Amino acid sequence: MSERALRQQRHAQRLRLFAASAALLGWLGLGLQLWVVLQTRHAAGLGALGGLINFLGYFTIWSNLLASIALSCQALQAQSRFALALTRPGAMTGIACCVALVGLTYHAVLSRFWNPAGTQLLADNLLHSAVPALFLIFWWLFVAPARAGWRSVLHWALLPAAYLIVALLRGAVDGFYAYPFIDAIRLGYGRVFVNAAAALSVFSCIGAVLILLDKRKR
Repeated sequence: MSERALRQQRHAQRLRLFAASAALLGWLGLGLQLWVVLQTRHAAGLGALGGLINFLGYFTIWSNLLASIALSCQALQAQSRFALALTRPGAMTGIACCVALVGLTYHAVLSRFWNPAGTQLLADNLLHSAVPALFLIFWWLFVAPARAGWRSVLHWALLPAAYLIVALLRGAVDGFYAYPFIDAIRLGYGRVFVNAAAALSVFSCIGAVLILLDKRKR
């Protein structure tokens, strides 16, 4: 085996090991968070279906699900159309934007609103700190240059925009808002849209930074 082939083999092994470890932490965090939600619902005498709906009502869950699935596909070297589409450099960069937004928003804004403990604290640390950080490290070390243009940020922003629409529609139906800054009942839709525009602006800035970093890979 040539030296170049040996280096490529070692790189592939490191990639799979890193992806598998990060994916495991992602699935652990998601599992713990779901368990906490279901246990809380059970203690209140409420059903599991509503708990699952609440669990899926957070952008943190959407982003960590995507990150965990993508990392699992990388670790398993999955070759399905879905896996290949999700692990394209452009798609991986979009997921990196989402998890970076999750981590930044939580530590800059949301963490001041509550003080979790026990299993909830572990789940929070995994979903808002460990997995976003590990995914960004994986993106930098192992994802090929995306060669993304500035318009790519608009494509990546479709996921948070879709989440906002779903979250507001759900809130209009049953009054549940996952985050205080999109609580239309308390804030009104005008303020919610201002907050959403600010969040999307932050997302765009993150995307711009990742595009600049991506160019350094070339």
